[in-house]
Amino acid sequence: MHGQQPGSAHNGHYGYRCYHPLVLRWELGDFLGVELREGNAHTADGALAFVIPAVLWAKTQAERVWLRMDAGFPENELLATLEDEGVRYVARLRGNARLETLAASYVKRPGGHSPEGGRIWTHELAYAAARWDRSRRVVLIVLERPDEQGELFLDHFFLLTDVSAEEVDGPALLARYRARGEAERDFGDWKSTLALALSSAPRPKSHYRGRAVTTPEPETDSFGANEARLLLSLIAANLLRAGAELASADERQVMTRQRFRQLVLKVAGRVLVSGRRLTLVIEAARAHVWQCFWRELNRRYPARGSPAGLALPTPA
Repeated sequence: MHGQQPGSAHNGHYGYRCYHPLVLRWELGDFLGVELREGNAHTADGALAFVIPAVLWAKTQAERVWLRMDAGFPENELLATLEDEGVRYVARLRGNARLETLAASYVKRPGGHSPEGGRIWTHELAYAAARWDRSRRVVLIVLERPDEQGELFLDHFFLLTDVSAEEVDGPALLARYRARGEAERDFGDWKSTLALALSSAPRPKSHYRGRAVTTPEPETDSFGANEARLLLSLIAANLLRAGAELASADERQVMTRQRFRQLVLKVAGRVLVSGRRLTLVIEAARAHVWQCFWRELNRRYPARGSPAGLALPTPA
């Protein structure tokens, strides 16, 4: 954030003044929810009330629901609620002295030459944090990278889950967690396409559209205005994603929101007026994308006329 926007604060983790919102996305590419929070809010603050309604809805849409979380979220109340609801989860777990003690015997570099592409090991651990009410499964991921062969100890991190090793083993759990990269790319696509800027000023307006304000304006709820902008931005991102899926029906991969915006929404054209008909003529290079988009749109939502003549507007 630029300036002293209400609700923004310096966040020590990121190192600058910002908001710290919660965002929920599912693997189909749509955003399911967002909540704007103050910049110094802890990662897990409000996560339970934010996530659980969406997760319960997701259970009505699928036989199995997974929740992937960053390292700041694993707190006992959230974890216990997910377990009680039968929701599977995988989360990065921040290291600490107890976890490092459990991992100590696994992170020493083995002898001999490593393969050219490096190696990965997974080890099963049981761990109970001081604020947890039970012990939970933790998978230690040990990485040997080709460019770090001179190091004595191997890189490693911890994954937390409520799924048994018999159902999902360590490598499969790691693969599921690494799929977060797709979500992070999607966040970047959203921000680069819509260039969201939260900057509602708290000062009252003296002029509006060149005219002086005649009555005193109440103080602006800047935080609420910024949250509304954030919500509208995610709704627009979902619409762009839906349009991109329609326009990409003839392709193997769904185009990004940015590409859909450039090929479909920003296409150059001219309007021809003939009698009672308006014709939009677009450049030939974009015609095939528009044809695919329009075909798929009509296939899902066929145009239909008014069911009764009385519903039509009466000519003046």
